[in-house]
Amino acid sequence: MTLTDHHINKESVLGYYVGRAFKAFNHKMHHKFESAGAEIQFDSWVKLFMFEQMGNRIQKDLAAFSGIHKATITRTIDSLEEKGFVERIPDEADRRQNRIAVTQPGREIISRYIHLIEEGEKEILEGIPSDDVEICRGVLTKVWNNCQRNCEKLGE
Repeated sequence: MTLTDHHINKESVLGYYVGRAFKAFNHKMHHKFESAGAEIQFDSWVKLFMFEQMGNRIQKDLAAFSGIHKATITRTIDSLEEKGFVERIPDEADRRQNRIAVTQPGREIISRYIHLIEEGEKEILEGIPSDDVEICRGVLTKVWNNCQRNCEKLGE
């Protein structure tokens, strides 16, 4: 069945499942962070964690890797910097660019709330065999890579 078929239903479109799962996971994690009284929102925590995992990268690279629009990543970095969780460090090779470094308070925030992520994942993956989870991760990674490659071809 193709997308141009008039009899298509939403359940036959992969994006429907990915979007539905993402929304449910996001909602659960927002609730966990809110219930814990976290001083950072789930979305910001995820970006902070990603910045830490990537090391001191330039802002443009962070935006490209995360798939976040440059203006949005700028606002996110501004907010995290205001809270003292990241800092901008001029790039030695090109002083017009900044590298984004997670500060010690930022690393402490990551550590303080990682258990919420672990708990949330454990809850949503309950009853799903670990082999299935690994297959899912692999497929989603391939989907991400294909999307990135196709966006590069389009100049996005």
